[in-house]
Amino acid sequence: MHPIRLTAAVLAAMLVAACAGPSRVLIGTPRTPIDPTQVQVYTKAPDRSEEIAIVEAIGSAFTIGSQARTDALIEKLKAEAAQVGANGIILREVGDTGGASVGAGTGTTIGAGGIGVGVSAPLTRKRGSAMAIYVPSGENQRLPE
Repeated sequence: MHPIRLTAAVLAAMLVAACAGPSRVLIGTPRTPIDPTQVQVYTKAPDRSEEIAIVEAIGSAFTIGSQARTDALIEKLKAEAAQVGANGIILREVGDTGGASVGAGTGTTIGAGGIGVGVSAPLTRKRGSAMAIYVPSGENQRLPE
């Protein structure tokens, strides 16, 4: 494959991998958006909490390390929840998605033989969903960090 075509193919694959965006489904009344740093993670719904939305997100394939990918995914879920005014999330599902890989290679021939070099990187990403909730002040059953 010509080097320019190979580069274009790799860039196209990276663009497709990066385009998957978050989503949310309103199931309650949204509130004024808040700063995502104010969104807390809960293990169960605190008393008097209100369900606002189901939020989903997909993390980046280029974050290195499983824990780092999970942390980045939770930050994305918190950002989605903050957009609908939720100040808490209850994780529903977190898992891996992908399985594809991006590769690049080059080769040359020398007489009747050849030499080739290639590099491949997996595009495994974290995918998750959470219930975005509003918790009245005074309720704090926060997930330990």
